Amino acid sequence: MLSSSNEEMKRTSIQEIRRLIQSLKTKKSAGFDQISNFMIKRLPPSYIECLAKCFNQWLNEWKLAKVVTQNK
Repeated sequence: MLSSSNEEMKRTSIQEIRRLIQSLKTKKSAGFDQISNFMIKRLPPSYIECLAKCFNQWLNEWKLAKVVTQNK
């Protein structure tokens, strides 16, 4: 059974994203998304602000669900 939740997700801040980016190891090898930590660490400040706005907008639009398993 799925039930939607009305809880609102905690918004992220520009400072939080900056802190997380700074804590990344500077690897030049990319993952499956073809974006390396090296590239992320060199994002301009305006891009980080845009990321924060996008993340917060996505969090507002996502629906949360609680999954309850039932034995047969």
